[in-house]
Amino acid sequence: QDYLLRAGFDPASFQAETFWAGFSSLAMPVDPDRDARRLASLFSRLAPAVLEKAAEERVLARQYLMRSGVDQSGAAIVDLGWHGTLQTAMSALVPPGPWGYYLGTFPEARRGLPMRGYLVDFGDRPRQTRILRRSVAMLETLFSAGHGTVLGYEAAAGGVRPALSSDFGQEPGIRLVQQGVIDYVGQALATRLPPPKAGEAFHALSRVLLYPGPDASSHLGSPLPHAGFSAAGTA
Repeated sequence: QDYLLRAGFDPASFQAETFWAGFSSLAMPVDPDRDARRLASLFSRLAPAVLEKAAEERVLARQYLMRSGVDQSGAAIVDLGWHGTLQTAMSALVPPGPWGYYLGTFPEARRGLPMRGYLVDFGDRPRQTRILRRSVAMLETLFSAGHGTVLGYEAAAGGVRPALSSDFGQEPGIRLVQQGVIDYVGQALATRLPPPKAGEAFHALSRVLLYPGPDASSHLGSPLPHAGFSAAGTA
């Protein structure tokens, strides 16, 4: 039922389709690799419902992005990056789309869109790229927003607003790290401190990613992989 919920469906309404796709029940544990064919079968059966829901959400998402100024000249997004799929979707919704400035981009992000990666740019540093690929879930957790996952968009008085997940609890240690970064940036701007070079920044970050040690663990708590990259769940 996790996959159906993520797609915005009521699992109870698709029990028959779930069964015919090869799942014994809605609560059956799903491994994304082992059960790839079952998942493909399930969502192919749900294609009409998926397309109908996507068409509805497209209208609201486009209104929200335009109201946020994403369609204006000079608009940009700042994000973790990786494959650039968020920017690709935005560019399709409100062409020509924004610029993208990212912590890092992998070779898969090369789609002809204007973007720049800080630590790695289209995977131009092989060693750093390998480390980042292994650490995606941890980085997604470190950079997680405090408001919870955006599940979609909904009409509201005066326009459109994001629909946020209420099932969210950010580790206190993550909030401390994020506040520390904001404080650092504020001090750097006030004192005109030049930003660290990519190599220096990566050296410090890689120590936390590869060899966190007891100090980092005690400060960060036990962050779980970000839901967007933890694909295991139930049907």
